[in-house]
Amino acid sequence: MLEHTRRLLERLLQHGENRPMAIPALWNTMRFDGDIARGRAGEIVVPARDFYAHLLARLMRAPAKRRPAAGAQGRVLYSMLPRMQSAWDARMDDDVAPGTLLRTICILPRLKALGVDTLYLLPICQAGMHYKKGALPSPYAVHDFFALDPALHDAALGPCTPQVLEETFAALVELCHHLGMDVMCDFVFRTCARDNVLMRAHPDWFYWIDLRAQHTFAPPRVPGVGENTSLNAKNAASVYKRADLRGYLSDFRPDPRSIDAARWREISGAEDLLGAIERAYGITTAPAFSDCMNDHQPLWTDVTYLRYDLGRNALAQAYVPEGTPPYVLFDNIKLNVVPPAVPNAALWELMADLIPSYIRRFDIDGARIDMGHALPKALLRRIVARARACKRDFLLWSEEFQTAKSVQARADGFDFISGPLWNGLAAWQNPYFNRRVLRAGSSVLPVVSALEMADTPRLAEQVPRREVRASLAVLSMLLPQSVCLLNSGMCIGEVQPMNLGLGKSEKGRYALHDDDPMQGRLAFFDVYRMHWCKERDICSEVAGATRLRRRWARVMDQAHFYPHPVMDGTNVWTAFAYVSGENVLLVAFNRGKRRASLRALGTLPPLGTLQNGEWHIAYYNGTFNLPCDAARLPMLAPGELIVLERRAPHTSNRRDEA
Repeated sequence: MLEHTRRLLERLLQHGENRPMAIPALWNTMRFDGDIARGRAGEIVVPARDFYAHLLARLMRAPAKRRPAAGAQGRVLYSMLPRMQSAWDARMDDDVAPGTLLRTICILPRLKALGVDTLYLLPICQAGMHYKKGALPSPYAVHDFFALDPALHDAALGPCTPQVLEETFAALVELCHHLGMDVMCDFVFRTCARDNVLMRAHPDWFYWIDLRAQHTFAPPRVPGVGENTSLNAKNAASVYKRADLRGYLSDFRPDPRSIDAARWREISGAEDLLGAIERAYGITTAPAFSDCMNDHQPLWTDVTYLRYDLGRNALAQAYVPEGTPPYVLFDNIKLNVVPPAVPNAALWELMADLIPSYIRRFDIDGARIDMGHALPKALLRRIVARARACKRDFLLWSEEFQTAKSVQARADGFDFISGPLWNGLAAWQNPYFNRRVLRAGSSVLPVVSALEMADTPRLAEQVPRREVRASLAVLSMLLPQSVCLLNSGMCIGEVQPMNLGLGKSEKGRYALHDDDPMQGRLAFFDVYRMHWCKERDICSEVAGATRLRRRWARVMDQAHFYPHPVMDGTNVWTAFAYVSGENVLLVAFNRGKRRASLRALGTLPPLGTLQNGEWHIAYYNGTFNLPCDAARLPMLAPGELIVLERRAPHTSNRRDEA
């Protein structure tokens, strides 16, 4: 067992340098007993090889933990961008080094202590270097789908080779399994880096524009439809009825091999192939853009769309002249709405094998398919079927935000969807909070319960009060039919967003103090280290909530769920219960502007009045310090939350079921 970890340890002992390395003291999860010096505040300085060797050896000797049951219900995911998660000024020279896969292993025991049972990794594929938006490429600008990013290699393991990098990742997955955690990865299918490696053999799999046009290039605005309008069968033709569509299409060019095959043979072996194409042909790959019409988002200048349709679909044939170079528009990037005319069979087959490749090489356990609902239905189902053929209980996450579309996601083979909770949980004072949060259970699949995600504003910025953040964290853990997601840095109070994709303008990158060296940096595009050395914020509350979630996991579904009957904007409580026979879990969160007694809730069917029965306080972040019984119920201040348990006689609190 643990063969990958054993080989990694052997390589470390053979090639590793024992240079001094500064790390946050919190990373010393395996209590290194070697030579430790005190570094800056909150840091320790350790010999790198000895520290890593101790870590791996201790983890290998630790008892194996039970992994989560198959399926999505009740899971606790931790969303991680590895190069941010373990980034640090390791050499103490004020130069922050991006995180590595080896350094990330240090943090796994901390995640297990939080109650995480599934590690979800943002893309770890090799990223492209052209048209970066910062010092680093976006993890979603994939240069090579089938190769790991060399930037995740740790110098302690000697020179970087693909074999060493793959061995390191295989060891990370192996150790997650040993600690009782599954591993999910994020995969991108529709877009890729502007300099993706596939163009070397298949330049016709991309859309090309005149190099001089890229600074003015933009998708056409469509009159008669609103802002951010999704393409559908009814409005698709409106895109082609624009008077200036010809001007937009005039920017596109054939692929370089079609323009001049002899010149292509001369430059196709160039190390920087896209640069060579731009110099030789004066063309470049087309920047990508949102697939919604009249979207206010700027161009996605670091990525381009892959060409899944080699022909002109039925809609385009009625409006676009024969001989027009291949172009990208809303209809051929929403291929679930407008089916391809000539499917790019070789590309479809290649991408259908992407997830199976990672299962075979690294034994990963699940995947999120980025914007999978916009792929051709036949391709999406092929991707799902291939993954499940490799691993029957492989976990699949659909980036579908609407609960009404969960029926289709289930038919497509997914286990859970993103859902709408991420867009409402942190807005606890919104008058329609209950409608947003308590009715998300209408989905036929579990939905992601997240207070923040990798491309949303941070919880600590939106909710300055630590006690309220703790209340919201506990609440999010106890929602029915949910897959809870903890975003990297949330539990230690990070305020700087990782990306500005959802809900943030350019000003949003300045969430830190002006004297903070991370001010203005976005982890998706820059070297960013988290603030590990400050107070741990809501870590203990999250750990307690995950234990409570596991204890009641078998009844946290719609069949046992009873929300407070007042569901409109006048309700200043969020309250609900799970009832299984005589066992009851009651959650009450005061969202009002003044202190209030739980008696203000009145009757919560089928419990009767709250004064009846004996209750145990499972969680409480208020100031009322008397025991909770039939005569005395706590007063909750605004933002405070209480969780009460009432259990049948002889029911053990240690059981997994109520």
